[in-house]
Amino acid sequence: MEVESSISCFEEENESTEEYDSVLPHKEFNLNDTDDAISRMFHMKPVHSIAIGKCIGIRDEARGEQSQEVRASASAPQLKARIIASGDESNQVKIWNSLTGTQYFHESGHNDTVISCGFSFDGEYLASAAMDGTVQIRQMTGLVACTPSLEDDGENDDNDDAKQERGSLKNKAFPPPQGLPLSSPSSSSLSPSTTTRMLTGMAEINWLSWHPKGYFLAVGDIDGNIWLWDARKGECVSILPGSAGSTTGGWSSDGRFLIGGYANGEVLVWSPRSVQILHRFSNAVGAGKRPSLLHFGFAMDEVTCLRCHNGENVFLVGSKNGNVFLCNANTGDVLGRMPSHNGSVELLDFVDEGCNVVATGGTDGIARVYDIQEHFVCGEYRHPEAVTCGLTYRASDGERVRNLLFTGCSDGLTRVWGIDDAACLKELNGISACVLCIKGKGNWIVAGGDDHTAVAFAIS
Repeated sequence: MEVESSISCFEEENESTEEYDSVLPHKEFNLNDTDDAISRMFHMKPVHSIAIGKCIGIRDEARGEQSQEVRASASAPQLKARIIASGDESNQVKIWNSLTGTQYFHESGHNDTVISCGFSFDGEYLASAAMDGTVQIRQMTGLVACTPSLEDDGENDDNDDAKQERGSLKNKAFPPPQGLPLSSPSSSSLSPSTTTRMLTGMAEINWLSWHPKGYFLAVGDIDGNIWLWDARKGECVSILPGSAGSTTGGWSSDGRFLIGGYANGEVLVWSPRSVQILHRFSNAVGAGKRPSLLHFGFAMDEVTCLRCHNGENVFLVGSKNGNVFLCNANTGDVLGRMPSHNGSVELLDFVDEGCNVVATGGTDGIARVYDIQEHFVCGEYRHPEAVTCGLTYRASDGERVRNLLFTGCSDGLTRVWGIDDAACLKELNGISACVLCIKGKGNWIVAGGDDHTAVAFAIS
């Protein structure tokens, strides 16, 4: 393992008095051309889901000194180790260290592919969902630092106020949806001897999503139901029925809305408090259809991708027919339509803290960055094969900021694009088959592949 192989977005400043150019030239993005992964985890079968948790703080109590993981992080102070979870087709979830690749343990309670996994808002719990209709929840106490504000390596796209708010979440009690029991996030209903909990009764699961401010979990299955669970008690508090299979979904940034995408092309905005549909985005025409849906020609095949904004109650939704729309969860209006792809949409993300510039990608091998307000394609990024996943990232050294786009491709490469200059800055080696999933947090980009591996790339 060579920590020096991490992605360097900015060179050291020289003593020249020349003014800084905000758009860096291609040559400043330097990496060696070998395996670019800092660490990797080997699985028995393809990796379909990735989750990135909080920074790790573990001490070797028997020896009274820092463990290998912490010493390795100290040797590269710009990198803080994070806990990674990766789920695969062999029905397992492996939990490991992003810096060293050390495996802590693995979960094997599922009987089918682990299709989705995620950490709770504070990293206290890990949930994994499988195609056998089960969700397994593990309490992560002992692996995750109790004071993330002291260990954190800088959350992507968070300002100081957001960091301060996130650091104090454990001391707040957020109102749950109506009918859900109000409980303090700082306590736990799991006893030390019972560190895992299995949720059952669902059909084949397609996705899961944690509430952004509490321990409530939304799970969508192929029967069209979205199940709301109190994760710590293991209780189903409500079921939101759809008219077709629930293919994707997520919470609004404030947790007031739950958005579900369905196999029939519908998008429903739910109120988890009243368990009612607030807004319906559909292909159906009628007198009650909102003018904005007619104006932008809202037409969806099976919903394949959905991305909620981190600060505003708006979301992007893409479908199998290549259409992409920006929608408002508060009003139920369509705010804009992006250029369509000639294939299924597999990548959706917002480029910055605003919601006017977005990134899309599809199986036609094209990724785009589009300015909705100006109706302008800022950049088009062509791939030799299908774009299968991706995300945007804001790199900063404290003074300079650069917007990056990471794309996973079916050729096995994870590509890094400079959004400002529309250049491919680096092709990251590490996966030798189709990249199936990718996640980013702090200084880490983690991808899972069809070659049975999950790899961690570091950004410093």
